[in-house]
Amino acid sequence: MAANHTEPTHTHEFDASILVLSGEISATLADRVVTCRAGDTFSLDANTPHAEQIGAEGVKFLVGRR
Repeated sequence: MAANHTEPTHTHEFDASILVLSGEISATLADRVVTCRAGDTFSLDANTPHAEQIGAEGVKFLVGRR
């Protein structure tokens, strides 16, 4: 994803797990902000509202859905 991109609050109809390959992504949830960098993993349950902010270098990640 492109550097400094912001995705407004949204949900997904599936459970999602990501593995960050490079760069940085932050997910804003109702009660916290989770920032992931290269090598980090993060999981999100289906229908969880969240927003995303991409870091200054962009981000590349793999997504698994369930």
